[in-house]
Amino acid sequence: MKTLILTIGLCISSFSYSNFEIDKPYISLSGSGYVEAYPDYAEISISISKLSKSLQASKQHVDEVSLAVLNSLSQFNISHEDINASTIYAAPKYKWHEGEQIYLGEQVGRNITITLRDLNYYSPLINSLLKNRISELEHIDYKFSNITQLRKDALEIAIQNIQEKAKVIAKQFNKSISTIQKISEQQNHRERQHLAMSLDSPMGKSNSLFIINKQKIHNTIYAVFLIGE
Repeated sequence: MKTLILTIGLCISSFSYSNFEIDKPYISLSGSGYVEAYPDYAEISISISKLSKSLQASKQHVDEVSLAVLNSLSQFNISHEDINASTIYAAPKYKWHEGEQIYLGEQVGRNITITLRDLNYYSPLINSLLKNRISELEHIDYKFSNITQLRKDALEIAIQNIQEKAKVIAKQFNKSISTIQKISEQQNHRERQHLAMSLDSPMGKSNSLFIINKQKIHNTIYAVFLIGE
Protein backbone atom coordinates (compact mmCIF):
# COMPACT_ATOMS: atom_id res chain seq x y z
CA MET A 1 0.00 0.00 0.00
CA LYS A 2 1.39 3.38 -0.99
CA THR A 3 0.25 6.48 0.86
CA LEU A 4 0.92 10.18 0.36
CA ILE A 5 1.50 12.63 3.19
CA LEU A 6 1.40 16.32 2.28
CA THR A 7 3.44 18.96 4.07
CA ILE A 8 3.46 22.42 2.53
CA GLY A 9 5.72 25.36 3.18
CA LEU A 10 5.50 28.45 0.96
CA CYS A 11 8.11 31.20 0.66
CA ILE A 12 8.42 33.86 -2.02
CA SER A 13 11.47 35.92 -1.09
CA SER A 14 15.26 35.73 -0.80
CA PHE A 15 16.79 33.39 1.78
CA SER A 16 19.78 31.18 2.53
CA TYR A 17 19.21 27.48 1.90
CA SER A 18 22.15 25.58 3.43
CA ASN A 19 24.51 28.42 2.56
CA PHE A 20 23.07 28.60 -0.95
CA GLU A 21 21.81 32.12 -1.66
CA ILE A 22 18.66 32.48 -3.77
CA ASP A 23 17.77 35.95 -4.99
CA LYS A 24 14.80 35.01 -7.19
CA PRO A 25 11.17 34.21 -6.37
CA TYR A 26 10.92 30.62 -5.22
CA ILE A 27 8.72 28.04 -3.54
CA SER A 28 10.23 25.95 -0.74
CA LEU A 29 8.44 22.64 -0.27
CA SER A 30 8.68 19.32 1.50
CA GLY A 31 6.96 16.18 0.36
CA SER A 32 6.75 12.88 2.22
CA GLY A 33 5.72 9.41 1.25
CA TYR A 34 5.85 5.97 2.75
CA VAL A 35 5.30 2.35 1.84
CA GLU A 36 4.14 -0.42 4.13
CA ALA A 37 5.55 -3.94 4.23
CA TYR A 38 5.86 -6.90 6.52
CA PRO A 39 9.44 -7.50 7.71
CA ASP A 40 11.30 -10.63 6.58
CA TYR A 41 13.34 -11.17 9.71
CA ALA A 42 14.09 -9.57 13.08
CA GLU A 43 17.02 -8.91 15.40
CA ILE A 44 16.03 -9.43 19.02
CA SER A 45 18.23 -7.98 21.77
CA ILE A 46 17.96 -9.25 25.33
CA SER A 47 19.88 -8.65 28.55
CA ILE A 48 20.58 -11.03 31.40
CA SER A 49 21.75 -9.57 34.70
CA LYS A 50 21.86 -10.33 38.39
CA LEU A 51 22.64 -8.26 41.47
CA SER A 52 23.56 -10.06 44.68
CA LYS A 53 26.01 -9.74 47.54
CA SER A 54 28.19 -12.45 46.05
CA LEU A 55 30.01 -12.11 42.73
CA GLN A 56 29.94 -15.88 42.35
CA ALA A 57 26.18 -16.07 42.91
CA SER A 58 25.51 -13.29 40.41
CA LYS A 59 27.71 -14.92 37.78
CA GLN A 60 26.17 -18.33 38.36
CA HIS A 61 22.69 -16.93 37.74
CA VAL A 62 23.77 -15.20 34.53
CA ASP A 63 25.55 -18.36 33.35
CA GLU A 64 22.50 -20.54 34.03
CA VAL A 65 20.06 -18.23 32.26
CA SER A 66 22.43 -17.69 29.33
CA LEU A 67 22.87 -21.44 28.88
CA ALA A 68 19.11 -22.04 29.05
CA VAL A 69 18.49 -19.34 26.42
CA LEU A 70 21.22 -20.55 24.07
CA ASN A 71 20.13 -24.18 24.36
CA SER A 72 16.54 -23.26 23.54
CA LEU A 73 17.30 -21.44 20.29
CA SER A 74 17.83 -24.50 18.10
CA GLN A 75 14.11 -25.36 18.27
CA PHE A 76 13.41 -22.07 16.46
CA ASN A 77 15.79 -22.88 13.57
CA ILE A 78 18.33 -20.31 14.77
CA SER A 79 21.89 -21.09 13.75
CA HIS A 80 25.03 -20.27 15.72
CA GLU A 81 25.90 -17.63 13.11
CA ASP A 82 22.71 -15.74 14.06
CA ILE A 83 23.58 -15.53 17.76
CA ASN A 84 25.82 -12.79 19.12
CA ALA A 85 26.52 -13.18 22.84
CA SER A 86 28.67 -10.56 24.51
CA THR A 87 31.26 -11.31 27.14
CA ILE A 88 30.12 -11.18 30.74
CA TYR A 89 30.61 -7.88 32.54
CA ALA A 90 30.84 -7.48 36.31
CA ALA A 91 31.11 -4.50 38.63
CA PRO A 92 30.16 -3.54 42.19
CA LYS A 93 27.01 -1.43 42.42
CA TYR A 94 26.40 1.44 44.80
CA LYS A 95 23.76 4.04 45.51
CA TRP A 96 23.95 7.40 47.21
CA HIS A 97 21.76 8.11 50.22
CA GLU A 98 21.99 11.33 52.22
CA GLY A 99 25.53 11.92 51.03
CA GLU A 100 26.67 8.39 51.83
CA GLN A 101 27.70 5.76 49.28
CA ILE A 102 25.94 2.48 50.06
CA TYR A 103 27.15 -0.82 48.66
CA LEU A 104 24.35 -2.81 47.03
CA GLY A 105 26.17 -5.84 45.75
CA GLU A 106 27.89 -7.31 42.72
CA GLN A 107 26.22 -6.70 39.34
CA VAL A 108 26.91 -9.26 36.62
CA GLY A 109 25.35 -9.27 33.17
CA ARG A 110 25.61 -9.95 29.48
CA ASN A 111 23.73 -9.03 26.30
CA ILE A 112 22.60 -11.41 23.57
CA THR A 113 21.37 -10.48 20.09
CA ILE A 114 19.41 -13.10 18.17
CA THR A 115 18.59 -12.94 14.47
CA LEU A 116 15.28 -14.69 13.81
CA ARG A 117 14.92 -15.46 10.11
CA ASP A 118 11.68 -17.44 10.31
CA LEU A 119 9.08 -15.09 11.76
CA ASN A 120 6.63 -17.96 12.21
CA TYR A 121 8.63 -18.59 15.39
CA TYR A 122 8.36 -14.99 16.55
CA SER A 123 5.72 -15.44 19.25
CA PRO A 124 7.03 -18.80 20.56
CA LEU A 125 10.56 -17.38 20.76
CA ILE A 126 9.49 -14.32 22.74
CA ASN A 127 7.55 -16.50 25.18
CA SER A 128 10.51 -18.84 25.53
CA LEU A 129 12.90 -15.98 26.29
CA LEU A 130 10.63 -14.59 28.96
CA LYS A 131 10.13 -17.99 30.57
CA ASN A 132 13.88 -18.52 30.67
CA ARG A 133 14.15 -15.65 33.17
CA ILE A 134 15.89 -13.07 31.01
CA SER A 135 16.16 -9.72 32.73
CA GLU A 136 14.88 -7.61 29.87
CA LEU A 137 13.70 -7.93 26.30
CA GLU A 138 15.29 -4.69 25.24
CA HIS A 139 14.26 -4.08 21.66
CA ILE A 140 13.45 -5.68 18.34
CA ASP A 141 14.77 -4.44 15.01
CA TYR A 142 12.54 -5.46 12.12
CA LYS A 143 14.49 -6.05 8.92
CA PHE A 144 13.64 -6.23 5.23
CA SER A 145 15.53 -8.23 2.62
CA ASN A 146 14.32 -5.74 -0.01
CA ILE A 147 14.89 -2.56 2.00
CA THR A 148 16.66 -0.86 -0.94
CA GLN A 149 13.60 -1.28 -3.15
CA LEU A 150 11.24 -0.18 -0.38
CA ARG A 151 13.24 3.01 0.15
CA LYS A 152 13.21 3.62 -3.58
CA ASP A 153 9.42 3.19 -3.70
CA ALA A 154 8.99 5.66 -0.82
CA LEU A 155 11.33 8.09 -2.56
CA GLU A 156 9.36 7.90 -5.81
CA ILE A 157 6.17 8.71 -3.91
CA ALA A 158 7.83 11.68 -2.22
CA ILE A 159 9.14 12.98 -5.56
CA GLN A 160 5.73 12.64 -7.19
CA ASN A 161 4.15 14.34 -4.20
CA ILE A 162 6.47 17.35 -4.21
CA GLN A 163 6.15 17.82 -7.98
CA GLU A 164 2.36 17.87 -7.78
CA LYS A 165 2.42 20.30 -4.87
CA ALA A 166 4.75 22.67 -6.68
CA LYS A 167 2.46 22.81 -9.71
CA VAL A 168 -0.68 23.34 -7.61
CA ILE A 169 0.83 26.11 -5.49
CA ALA A 170 2.35 27.94 -8.44
CA LYS A 171 -0.98 27.80 -10.29
CA GLN A 172 -2.79 29.37 -7.34
CA PHE A 173 -0.47 32.40 -7.67
CA ASN A 174 -0.84 32.50 -11.46
CA LYS A 175 2.77 31.47 -11.82
CA SER A 176 4.63 28.53 -13.29
CA ILE A 177 7.52 26.41 -12.08
CA SER A 178 10.76 27.35 -13.81
CA THR A 179 13.27 24.86 -12.47
CA ILE A 180 14.47 23.07 -9.34
CA GLN A 181 17.18 25.08 -7.61
CA LYS A 182 17.89 22.78 -4.68
CA ILE A 183 16.77 19.30 -3.57
CA SER A 184 17.68 16.99 -0.70
CA GLU A 185 16.46 13.69 0.71
CA GLN A 186 15.83 12.51 4.24
CA GLN A 187 15.15 8.86 4.95
CA ASN A 188 13.06 8.52 8.06
CA HIS A 189 11.99 4.95 8.53
CA ARG A 190 11.71 3.18 11.85
CA GLU A 191 12.04 -0.58 12.14
CA ARG A 192 12.75 -0.84 15.87
CA GLN A 193 10.23 -1.76 18.51
CA HIS A 194 11.01 -1.26 22.18
CA LEU A 195 9.13 -3.77 24.30
CA ALA A 196 10.90 -3.49 27.68
CA MET A 197 9.44 -6.73 29.01
CA SER A 198 10.90 -8.71 31.87
CA LEU A 199 10.13 -11.71 34.03
CA ASP A 200 8.07 -9.46 36.32
CA SER A 201 5.77 -8.56 33.45
CA PRO A 202 2.44 -10.45 33.29
CA MET A 203 3.44 -11.48 29.77
CA GLY A 204 6.52 -13.15 31.20
CA LYS A 205 4.45 -15.61 33.25
CA SER A 206 2.19 -17.16 30.59
CA ASN A 207 2.11 -17.71 26.86
CA SER A 208 1.14 -14.57 24.99
CA LEU A 209 0.51 -13.93 21.32
CA PHE A 210 2.88 -11.42 19.75
CA ILE A 211 1.88 -10.16 16.33
CA ILE A 212 4.09 -8.38 13.82
CA ASN A 213 2.25 -5.68 11.92
CA LYS A 214 3.22 -3.98 8.70
CA GLN A 215 6.05 -1.49 9.14
CA LYS A 216 6.28 1.93 7.50
CA ILE A 217 9.32 3.00 5.52
CA HIS A 218 9.32 6.79 5.12
CA ASN A 219 11.12 9.15 2.82
CA THR A 220 11.02 12.95 2.69
CA ILE A 221 12.13 15.31 -0.06
CA TYR A 222 12.98 19.00 0.44
CA ALA A 223 13.20 21.18 -2.65
CA VAL A 224 13.38 24.78 -3.80
CA PHE A 225 11.57 25.57 -7.04
CA LEU A 226 12.21 28.80 -8.90
CA ILE A 227 9.07 30.56 -10.06
CA GLY A 228 8.56 31.69 -13.66
CA GLU A 229 5.89 33.77 -15.26
